[in-house]
Amino acid sequence: MLGHVLREIAKKFQSRPPVDVVAPPYNELWQRALEFQNAGDAENAIACLREIIGKNGGHAQALCNLGTLLASRGELDFAQQLIERSVASDPSLATAHVALGNLHQIKKDYMSAEKCYRRALVQEPEHSLALCNLGLLLIRHQRVPEAEEVLRQCVATAPTFADAHHNLGFALRLRGAFDEAIACFRKALTLQPTLASALKSYVALLAQTENYETALIVTTEALASQSDSPIVQAIHAFALHKVGRIHDAISHYEIALRSTTSDCELLDNYGTALQDLGRFAEAQSCYERALVINPDYHPARWHFALLVLLQGDYARGWLDYDLRTKSELSTLRNIPFPRWNGEPNANATLLVYAEQGLGDEIMFASCVKDAAARVGKVIVECNGKLAPIFKRSFSSVSVIGAPQDSQPTWLASLPKVDYAIPVGSLPQFFRSSLSDFGSGASYLRADGERARYWRDWLATLGPGLKVGISWQGGSRSSRRDLRSIPLPKWLPILQQPRVQFVNLQYTPCRDQLQQLHSQNGILINHRQDAIDDYDETAALVSALDLVISVQTAVIHLSGALGTPTWVMVPVCPEWRYGATGERMPWYGSVRLFRQRQWNDWQETIETVARELARRAT
Repeated sequence: MLGHVLREIAKKFQSRPPVDVVAPPYNELWQRALEFQNAGDAENAIACLREIIGKNGGHAQALCNLGTLLASRGELDFAQQLIERSVASDPSLATAHVALGNLHQIKKDYMSAEKCYRRALVQEPEHSLALCNLGLLLIRHQRVPEAEEVLRQCVATAPTFADAHHNLGFALRLRGAFDEAIACFRKALTLQPTLASALKSYVALLAQTENYETALIVTTEALASQSDSPIVQAIHAFALHKVGRIHDAISHYEIALRSTTSDCELLDNYGTALQDLGRFAEAQSCYERALVINPDYHPARWHFALLVLLQGDYARGWLDYDLRTKSELSTLRNIPFPRWNGEPNANATLLVYAEQGLGDEIMFASCVKDAAARVGKVIVECNGKLAPIFKRSFSSVSVIGAPQDSQPTWLASLPKVDYAIPVGSLPQFFRSSLSDFGSGASYLRADGERARYWRDWLATLGPGLKVGISWQGGSRSSRRDLRSIPLPKWLPILQQPRVQFVNLQYTPCRDQLQQLHSQNGILINHRQDAIDDYDETAALVSALDLVISVQTAVIHLSGALGTPTWVMVPVCPEWRYGATGERMPWYGSVRLFRQRQWNDWQETIETVARELARRAT
């Protein structure tokens, strides 16, 4: 959403006619041209402006206005000629410099655009549109501190300019000053309640900070007065989707699509809602339609890549998997070494560095040995929790446990590094087809002594299978509601005799366990020391007979250790689990139990309970 907001703001300013200046006195024809232009009657405005220029070819403001109107119709080259004539005729006309800068932005000549805006500000230091557009341009190029300074000046000089408050909020959001950004978005909407770009940015920030209920309140209020706006309908649908009201979200997306079919973001968001319902073919059609409109629209390309990975088309999916690094919200760090392209080099040292969550690091680490076979030396950086496990499991590589912060000080201690690659980009070289996964053999090793300790402890729990469970995965922003099953719904599983259950849930859950015991008499054995230390977690998992879980990091740990693992996955699982079948290609020991209907776990849970009863006999 964030990138599209930026493009929409840019589009808005690029097409705005510069009529907010005092018109030079000319004649009645000029006044009529301005009236037509302000009324949005482009055809009559163009006719009047052409007549004016025919009588006075050096009329700078008329040349500028005509060029701007023609640019909005796509006649870019002729528009540029006219605006350049305007600048030549009157170099002091700030509006003409702004218009030329806007045209350069349309043509993606951002360096020339910046020069034009700065020339306008030489002529009029408080020109609000020049300041606002320059700030936006600086945001586009991630020069956020400069953008913030320029936009603060714009707000100070034009305090009623709603777009300036919005753009300042946008810069503050990128800097992480969320409270200030929210205040700016609210101010923009107070000044101009129908400013859709401000509403979109406000809701996007509320979603980013997981304030989904507030986002829904905001969009519901906006919809009450702007129900005929397809943009507001689409933003409301986005908020509904985030709170889990997916069928309502789809209804509002479809209302919006009745009015517009050329909005890439709308099509993309509609596609993700359809995908969550398991309507994969329809979702793919939405992504493809968005990409026909704009082949460079990264969110749709990204979601399309995840969908084809989900469907097992790995060669195609990896092509765009690196788009995860293009998001303005990406946390991928800038590691200052050339990117490895997968080519063998026995004399090279390769740094493989961490990204995403623990589960992703574990899953992608299955490719570490493949990489080590192509280069002379591999250094693997990982989350500190994983370092003991990785050091034990990958004896031929060097392992560094470190936090994924923006200033990786540990780089200074490394030997000479020739290439680097994020761990999530390794599979493009080694997992291009299902056959590349092989049997999914285990590749992580737990501490043998600690595993024996945990087997002895498990034996004290009593007879029967020793089964680890985890019932909540992800965060609200990573589809936690779809990836989690509340513990009370597990009763058909947990009531099976001849089974001793062990907690593997990493989030705080003592109250849930106590409530389960007091209300249902079911004991889930819990050892906090096994949860706090991930190496201990690995040892415990390796000692269990079975793990039953939802989509969470423990699946990757148990699968990589080779422990038998059952996963209950929703209608639309994370791409790693595939769209069909009982097997997960990454791990041979993992079996999948698929939900048949969206948000209905009963049948899945009963199936797992029957299988567990059969295994426990």
